[in-house]
Amino acid sequence: MIGNPDLAVLKAENQNPTHVTPMIATLAQGLVRETLVVVGPRPVLPNKTQLEIQKKQAHTRLCNFVLKAKRPDKKVNFKIVDRIARGSRYLSMVEVDGDIYRVRRPCYICDLSGNLS
Repeated sequence: MIGNPDLAVLKAENQNPTHVTPMIATLAQGLVRETLVVVGPRPVLPNKTQLEIQKKQAHTRLCNFVLKAKRPDKKVNFKIVDRIARGSRYLSMVEVDGDIYRVRRPCYICDLSGNLS
C-alpha cells in the first residue's frame, strides 16, 4: 500500500462487510445504507398468543397507573438528594402511596462541550 493510509481504507477493495447478529440486523433495517452480513441463528418468532397476553397485561398495568395518578388523595414523598441535578425540579426517585418509582441516571460518554463525564 503506497500513499495515504487514511484514503486507502476508504477504497472498496480494502473494506470488509459489517457482520451483525440477527437482533441488530432487525433493529438496523432501513437505518443503514450498507449491506449487513447476518451471523448466527434466526431469532425465534414470538408466539402470537403470548404477545396478545403481554399486550393485555401491559394495557391493564398502564390503566392502573393512570387511575392511580388521577386519585386526588395520593401521598407523594421525595428527598432533595434524589434531584437529578442541584437546583433541578426533576427527581430520579419518588415514592407515591408506598410505591417507589425510579429512573436511571443517563450515562453520557461526553457532554456537549466534548468533556468526558
